[in-house]
Amino acid sequence: MLSKALEELGKLELSRQVSAFAEMYRDGLRLLEDAYAGSRYLAKTYDKEDAVRSIEVVERDVFSQI
Repeated sequence: MLSKALEELGKLELSRQVSAFAEMYRDGLRLLEDAYAGSRYLAKTYDKEDAVRSIEVVERDVFSQI
């Protein structure tokens, strides 16, 4: 949705970057979304591998902008 909105605003390069990021980190982003909802509404647990993959996605995004 974000990519489409950016495209409609004429931000084609940014739209492409968002799409590429989402494609590259699709599994990690889904895990983060699931963990967010699960931690708020469900009694769900995650293992160390899930945590490591989630941290890698966040660090990739945050530190690539610095």
